[in-house]
Order: sequence, then structure tokens, then C-alpha cells
Amino acid sequence: MAGDGCFVNHVDRVTELDAGSSAITARNIAFDPFRPRPRTTCSTVYTAGSLPVKSKWIEHKGKKIFYLDFSGFGYDVSALEAEMKEANPIVCAQPENSTLVITDVRGTVASKEAMPLYKAVAAKTKPYARKSAVVGITGYRKVLLQAVAIFSGRSFGSFTDLDEAKDWVVEED
Repeated sequence: MAGDGCFVNHVDRVTELDAGSSAITARNIAFDPFRPRPRTTCSTVYTAGSLPVKSKWIEHKGKKIFYLDFSGFGYDVSALEAEMKEANPIVCAQPENSTLVITDVRGTVASKEAMPLYKAVAAKTKPYARKSAVVGITGYRKVLLQAVAIFSGRSFGSFTDLDEAKDWVVEED
């Protein structure tokens, strides 16, 4: 019987929980880095499609902004990737050149594993974003943001404060 989409992530394997008619059984399956994996910890299991998405629509000065909340993931690239997979379709469903976007990366490490994810998100959402701000860019991360901007062909406002980013993104050009 196929699994119900619940996973517990481990370093070298993934345990898939199979909810049969009356019993739950676990079986080890091969680790596949391209298989969609929800964010988990050793004590947390999420059902596929029921991930708690942090990203959301917000309003500031009467304008709608999509807040990509990639903050607080630390070194957890799997959780970051899961959030991106849930949030990106929302941006990409908008009309071209229409969406005001704020991406919050405070408390999330810009590692060599995370950088390709940031680049891919920026490139994929480019046609839909009218104006974009990034919150949490300090120190060496400014150089990394420039690399993402060059790769994706986008420009970003860089801020340390969310309120400043909100004010900037809603300003008329």
C-alpha cells in the first residue's frame, strides 16, 4: 500500500509512515534529495499538503504585499525549501509585473546549499514581481544578494527592518 505522505526525516534515510486500515507501519525508503520533503524535526511529522506556511499576504498603507517569510530557519535548508515550494506558486499565480514582494531572511543562514534555492526563487518569481525588498541583509549577505540579483536579473531593496521595507515597497516609483 502506498504511504499517506507522512515523513520523518533522518540524516541518511527517510521513514515513510503507512497508515493502513487500522495500524500505522513504518518502512525505510531510499533517501532521494529531489523528493519533496516537508519540514520536520525528529519529534514532528507533517502530512503532505498540510505544511504550516509562514508566507502570506499582508497589507500596508492600503496596498497588498506578498510576504515571503523565509526567516528563522537557521541552517535547516529542507525547511527553507519546503516553505519556498509552498509559497512560490502563490506569487506565480499573480498577473505579470503586479506583485509587491517582501522576502524576510532574518535568522536563516545563506549557506552554499541555500543559495541555489534563493537564486531559483528569484528567477522564477521575476515575471510576477513589480517591486521586491529583502529584509535581513547585513554584512557578507549583501554580496550574496547582489549575486542573486545578477543571476535572476532582478533588483531588490535591502533592509534590516521590516517596517522600512514595507514603506519602501509601497512607494510609487
